[in-house]
Amino acid sequence: MCFEEWQDKTQFREWVIGRCRDYQAQYNPGPFCEHRQKNCTELFETFVSSFRFNPEWNLTHDNFKPFVDAAEMKIPRNKGILWEGVYPFISRYTNDGSKYLALADTLMGRMLDASWTMYCGSRETDDGWAIGPVCWENRTFGWESEGSAVWAMWSGSSAKYATLLSGEVPFLINASTTPAFKNNTFFARFELPNMSLSKVTGFHIKLIHALGQPVNETCKSPSIQKLMGLLDDRGFRHTCAENPRDVVMLMCSDNPSHPDCSAFYQMPTGSGGVVAAGLILTLIAVVLAIVTLIPV
Repeated sequence: MCFEEWQDKTQFREWVIGRCRDYQAQYNPGPFCEHRQKNCTELFETFVSSFRFNPEWNLTHDNFKPFVDAAEMKIPRNKGILWEGVYPFISRYTNDGSKYLALADTLMGRMLDASWTMYCGSRETDDGWAIGPVCWENRTFGWESEGSAVWAMWSGSSAKYATLLSGEVPFLINASTTPAFKNNTFFARFELPNMSLSKVTGFHIKLIHALGQPVNETCKSPSIQKLMGLLDDRGFRHTCAENPRDVVMLMCSDNPSHPDCSAFYQMPTGSGGVVAAGLILTLIAVVLAIVTLIPV
């Protein structure tokens, strides 16, 4: 994925509006065939209005409620997915929205994802907002900087996204980090509190690790047990799987010769099974490559 860091507001505006239009026309046009396409220029203005003329880092997810409400789109049942600490892998797993729709695969997420641009309110400009170094002077950069416009936008989007989930929801967590689950995450603060017990029928926790990386957390680890306790308190049914086969097979389709993939070659049919397993992984890699080239 290519990341863009804009220093010019006009270019940033055109980039965001362009991603909005591309999303509805090419990336995921389905939801907008049944319902009329959203006006991307108006969406951008609503987005900027969320922090216009407010340079203080005191914004909350509520500031962006008009924007996330305006950008709302339907997420089909069993198509939502949550994740923690696996950003480089999640778009691969969701197949850029074809298999699942992560937050970044929705309209509100797609408009601002893949940008390192820091935006903020300003009293020094006529239009009340700015981008670039002026926004993080003497501040910590990033969406993790609570109170910033970037943090408030993603926390607001996370809260809205959670209300749209229904059916079974996978939750991918990085098992190489310790602890794998923390109480101050967007999931704990904004997603779990906004999910509907009447709509979400179950969570499937999947503890994953990149090939060659250590496994530091399991389903019995204290942090995962704490997560399960939070789900129990809310009444959500849940399961937990370590190193799930579908995730490992996807990783091994990219790197079938990696030592961590040896288990997929050990089929009970002798040497022919080993060859067959290798061919299967090769075919999976070819099919996935072809799918990514087919326009949606």
